[in-house]
Amino acid sequence: MEDDSKFVVKATSGVTMETELGQFAAKHALTPGVKMFGETMIKDHSKDKQLLTKLASDKKITIPAQTGEEFQKHIDEITSKKGIEFDKAYISFMVGDHQEDISEFSKEAKNGKDADIKAFATKDVPVLQHHLMMAKELNDKLK
Repeated sequence: MEDDSKFVVKATSGVTMETELGQFAAKHALTPGVKMFGETMIKDHSKDKQLLTKLASDKKITIPAQTGEEFQKHIDEITSKKGIEFDKAYISFMVGDHQEDISEFSKEAKNGKDADIKAFATKDVPVLQHHLMMAKELNDKLK
């Protein structure tokens, strides 16, 4: 259960970061595709945060009220950029971030001990794969 708890805590911080960056992108991105991607992050990862918050509550897992320090550094670094530099940095980061997410969620889906947490991870992998595909297409266009 300890690994499942760590997954919930890290996933919650991750989706919080992706939602915050999505909100910034939706308002400040220069490229229409990047704005739309940000809106997708807000919509999809807000749902994830609600589900993770409920899971944490049901499983008596304490999740942080704010984004973890590691995640906050990414937010600060990316949102300090403006215009096309922001668009490129954000989308490039989203490619790597979603690759990492897919790995973590797949590992939890395969090896998780808690059936509910494992089911959440399993259900979310295709969504993350779709996000990665979108981010890669945008990244190619921005190069």
